[in-house]
Amino acid sequence: MPFTGPAGASDPSCVRQLAARNASSALLGLSISLDELAIGFGLGLLHLPTLAALGLIGRAQAFLVAQLGLRLGRRVGETVREGAETLAGVGLIAIGSSCWPRSSCSRRRGRPQSGSSLGA
Repeated sequence: MPFTGPAGASDPSCVRQLAARNASSALLGLSISLDELAIGFGLGLLHLPTLAALGLIGRAQAFLVAQLGLRLGRRVGETVREGAETLAGVGLIAIGSSCWPRSSCSRRRGRPQSGSSLGA
């Protein structure tokens, strides 16, 4: 039996989208794993205790990113702040609209999903 995608969607474009999404997720997971392996290797070479190293990494990263954000925020003017808010809103709308048509791939053609109020 051929793979038809989620909820029996047999549209070839939906199956291709699902396959591409799964491949990119697998590659992302592999790259993160390799990064963590390199960090662990370096910590092992330095003979650092695991829990202390993890605590230090988490605290240092959070502190540095927060400080960077605070310093950048002080330096930008009101015009840049308003533009950044507008840009963030446009970005969220773009993300939402790019995800919205994909939900049609999880439905069978011509029939709404169960529990949907369409056509009721």
